[in-house]
Amino acid sequence: HEYCILQRIEDRLRPNVASFFPYPRPKSLYAFKEGGTFLMTAASYSGFTLLDVVNIFNKIIGKVPELVAIYYTSRMLEHIDTLHREGKVLHNDVKADNWVITSSAGKFDLMLVDFGRSVDLERTGGTSDPIRSQFKGNVAAEDTECVAMRESRPWGIDQDLFGLCSSAHLL
Repeated sequence: HEYCILQRIEDRLRPNVASFFPYPRPKSLYAFKEGGTFLMTAASYSGFTLLDVVNIFNKIIGKVPELVAIYYTSRMLEHIDTLHREGKVLHNDVKADNWVITSSAGKFDLMLVDFGRSVDLERTGGTSDPIRSQFKGNVAAEDTECVAMRESRPWGIDQDLFGLCSSAHLL
């Protein structure tokens, strides 16, 4: 599932090979009767997530500096907007430990990882505007459900926006 979703995102966004791409790039999938192996680009050499950044700043100075919080929040907003509008994918598991810190040419950025719960809005939405797609039921990890999901109401991109807001609040 994750391999196919990442393949569709890359096909829809058509990123420049040399430029930064805020989602993992699928490389290959090997399927066997007992399971499989999925290879993708490494998100980071350090393995640091946004949650790690918060914990490090909390230990050193007691809180994340406001400019750092604003910068990473703006990056999350841009990446989620691109994922929804151009990639036409709902991630469904946006949280601080699924934002990996990356560095390229001396610039820090974020990569959204773990597309195992994601939904292809173009194939499942059933509307002419996939961004307005609505779903019922609960597909989120415990304690990461948006308000509509908790109240058993239809939900859509608000699930990802809830996770984005939770990540920003943590900063």
